Amino acid sequence: MAARELDVTRIVRLGLLTDREEATNSGTRVAGLRVSHWLSIHSVFNAHQREMAAVLSRERRPGVMVFLLTPNYVEGSCWLAATDGLRAGTLGRHGCVDLHVPRESGLSLRHCLFLVRRAGEGVLTHVVDLSSAAGLRLEDQRTVRALAADGPFFLHVPGAVIASFPTGGPLPWDPDAMPAFDSLAPRRILSRLERAPVLQRARLARESSVTVIPGPVLVEAGTLLEPGEVAAGELLLASREGRERLAVGYSALDRGVVIGRDDRCAGGSALSHRGISRVHALLIRRDERLFLADAGSTNGTWRGEEEVKCARLQDRSEYLLGGFAALSWNPLD
Repeated sequence: MAARELDVTRIVRLGLLTDREEATNSGTRVAGLRVSHWLSIHSVFNAHQREMAAVLSRERRPGVMVFLLTPNYVEGSCWLAATDGLRAGTLGRHGCVDLHVPRESGLSLRHCLFLVRRAGEGVLTHVVDLSSAAGLRLEDQRTVRALAADGPFFLHVPGAVIASFPTGGPLPWDPDAMPAFDSLAPRRILSRLERAPVLQRARLARESSVTVIPGPVLVEAGTLLEPGEVAAGELLLASREGRERLAVGYSALDRGVVIGRDDRCAGGSALSHRGISRVHALLIRRDERLFLADAGSTNGTWRGEEEVKCARLQDRSEYLLGGFAALSWNPLD
């Protein structure tokens, strides 16, 4: 899909992958989870680094290129522009997501969501696990539900490796090095911080930071309000199947609220129509602004006649989930 403006999200597909407009939902396979072996990041990177270097060298604009690597192939890549807003891309097994591996049953249909935005003179990437069964693993084998990174990083998912690199600058490794992986700048993995990492110009070319942060709130585990917390607003969901009014606190908004018809998502009876995906969208706050990001849903997220991938949520404006339910946000402060 070609970009029509300089700051729009452009999806680049490598190999025999289906375009979103032609994608079909092959259905959710309910079976015992088979988690494939976790691949060696070092080996997979070295096997495909020249192909990735060729893709990165063609993208001069600031943003983030996400690659999905399996032992034999670069399955695909997704470029997300770095702007003052958010750009979103989803990875999983479903035909409607931006990067998918349909053959890997250990991967959830909608496994994780990438959110990219400009931060000072650099780029910040936020990865959110969409309550998947297998989760995400860092290079140090730690399982995480969300992270923020200010440069290159790698993640394990079942049967594949995610490799993410900023664009618009020099190549982050030396393709002629033996092995090339050892020429990458160090990646510091930080413990949970109260704030996302702050970019410093002097550090960008030397190393990147990967910060483990809390993942989305699981609705099935409790409320969307911390004990004693005052609600930031109400999430209003309505369809022919019912209505729900959910009080949501700032802590939940900062972590993210997954919306869909699955029991682990916000929605419940109001989103029970099968035209709404099990994991449909993510509501999240960044830089004091609220965003609604589609999670690669089958029937999309809409604002009027416009399908939206990631949009700033306007107070009391109505958004449609697959055309079968309405969502709006009512601030209380």
